[in-house]
Amino acid sequence: MDMPDTVTVPLAALETALVQEFRQLQTLEALTRAERQALTRGAADELESVLAQKAAVEAELSQLERAREAALEAWARASDWAGARPVLSDMLGHLEPAVAGRLRHLRQGILALAGEIAELTRGNRALAASALERVAAVREFLLGLDQPAAGYQPWGAAPARAHATLTREHWA
Repeated sequence: MDMPDTVTVPLAALETALVQEFRQLQTLEALTRAERQALTRGAADELESVLAQKAAVEAELSQLERAREAALEAWARASDWAGARPVLSDMLGHLEPAVAGRLRHLRQGILALAGEIAELTRGNRALAASALERVAAVREFLLGLDQPAAGYQPWGAAPARAHATLTREHWA
């Protein structure tokens, strides 16, 4: 079943966008693993570098998502899509089996990578929260070291008075 160019061009653009999205997600997964290593080692400089790289990849993924949506809409217009907003999983049944198979595999790979990245990100978030709690605890400990000992008074200072008032019950 040969498709007209008005349909094949958006499909080619869609497949290209999906391949690029898959590759960027692979890069994001590797960066998320590098983030985990930096968090584990407490390497702040490395972590900062990895986070900057992740931000760039996430920006690229946003552009690829827009390109994918534009290709889906172009395909929907070219093929007289009758449904609501086109979704990749819905359109697979309307394509040639070979094309549908390639797009289905790309979609499955993208979903698997996205799930793996989400799991890694949750773990990284827990590691970062734990590190921040440790930093706060160390900070409080160090600030506590700067406090004068109980009963200590600088030379010439008036002695501190007890705040409690003794009542008759205390003497009984």
